[in-house]
Amino acid sequence: MRTKLVIVAICSVLAISVSVCASVSVNPSRVEGKMPPGQTYKNKFTIKNPDKTKAIVNIEWNDRTIDPLTKDWLKLSTTTLEVGPEETVDLTYEINIPDNSSGEYNAWVSFTGKPVASLMGAAIALRVSIPIYVAVSGTEQYDYEISSVKITNSKKTEFKFKLKNTGNVHIRPTGTLSITSIDRNNENYTLPFNDIKWGIIPRESTDYPCKFKDPQTLLDGKYKAVLTISAGNNHQSRKMVKEFTFQIVGAKGNVQEEGITNMTTDKITQENQPTNKTTKDNE
Repeated sequence: MRTKLVIVAICSVLAISVSVCASVSVNPSRVEGKMPPGQTYKNKFTIKNPDKTKAIVNIEWNDRTIDPLTKDWLKLSTTTLEVGPEETVDLTYEINIPDNSSGEYNAWVSFTGKPVASLMGAAIALRVSIPIYVAVSGTEQYDYEISSVKITNSKKTEFKFKLKNTGNVHIRPTGTLSITSIDRNNENYTLPFNDIKWGIIPRESTDYPCKFKDPQTLLDGKYKAVLTISAGNNHQSRKMVKEFTFQIVGAKGNVQEEGITNMTTDKITQENQPTNKTTKDNE
């Protein structure tokens, strides 16, 4: 049975300036959506060679799924393509989600060109990697935790929040960090949290920065901070509100007291049909 997925249609281009100029583009730059277990989805990647010489492209994929029920849930029509000068070629792929699956199936599909030059004896080849995320409908769990906060106050104040994805699907947490001076009146700031929408897959941890857009530092003193972030999809969102106080002394900042951390889940009843869309979201 054919199933629709959200297809992110950005053309990913990888090029490098070497003695032999070469480039390979692949569209879409990300395949992302959800489907019920036991169903199949088919589509294609489009590989374009804008050069006046042919390109040999090797294709492979790396499974990043946690405990997949099958190792061959993703199938590619070939592992090698010859793309003629200024030619466009399609690579078909097929996704099969096994019965009784849960969470998310995700992988990287890599397109590697023939080495075009060498540097200090090492061959230079061009590569484009495309992520695939397929959530199993009805089994998604959006959850995460923040284990630490690091603060620097040199040239530009920056907060780094160590966040771990404790759910079973990838997330792109976004939100704001509100800062209020305890020592001075009317000194308030709002910083964006992950405004580039950087993603994180289940069981992984990463540092998410919050910083001023322009070079700016905080004055010495004590501050109260409220971090408000959420992650989810059109039907469910997991929200965190984390409070803490910190002190700035010169170029250093230290968390003084951890306040209340509230986690809530909001369910959205509106059903949105999957559509093709263009986005600047990162992996």
